[in-house]
Amino acid sequence: MPRSFLKPSLPHRPATRRRPWLAVGLLLAGAVAGHASAQTGHDSAPARAQRIATQVCAACHGTQGQNADLTFPRLAGQNAEYLAKQLGAFQHDRRVSSAMAHSTTPLTPDEMLALGQFYQRQPTGRTPATQLHLAARGQYLYHVGNPATGVPACASCHGPQALGQANLPRLAGQSPAYLREQLRQFAQGGRTNDQGQMHATTRAMTDDEMAAVAEYLGSR
Repeated sequence: MPRSFLKPSLPHRPATRRRPWLAVGLLLAGAVAGHASAQTGHDSAPARAQRIATQVCAACHGTQGQNADLTFPRLAGQNAEYLAKQLGAFQHDRRVSSAMAHSTTPLTPDEMLALGQFYQRQPTGRTPATQLHLAARGQYLYHVGNPATGVPACASCHGPQALGQANLPRLAGQSPAYLREQLRQFAQGGRTNDQGQMHATTRAMTDDEMAAVAEYLGSR
């Protein structure tokens, strides 16, 4: 909790608009202060993770990782180790996001893994496809790829059910808008971590192919 102390009076300054990422950072600071005292009281890692998820992460990702704003990723059902890896990447600037950098700064590796485990246990959701022809094309691309242009089958890494594995993300049920943006970021070099195979794969994909794969996976 912040300490109380007396301040000399200061001249009035006009109010300025607070940046969204700064607001998130301040919110996290309060939450971290609260759960820091709980740590000294032998609070469990799962309890701390749920508190952080509720008090901080829910602002963007929803209380159970099922956010209403589909520009943010769904975290529910995501693989715990993968989520912990991404939190560490944000913390150490290997993945760029002002809001996430501020939010992850106070977290320990144990808390990151506990957060991953919390979200992995949450019920998953999906976005029913509205463009059925696009989703059908995405299904083909996901399972077969496009041999003519060198796009490999996504299933070769992420699995036939798109559930991923420990160090690879679950894609089934992910927000289509978020998926499309991440594919573009990989292709354009804006995503600075996990570049390897994804960079080569996405550079061979068209925008329509990215949209098709995202539409299919969101409905899974």
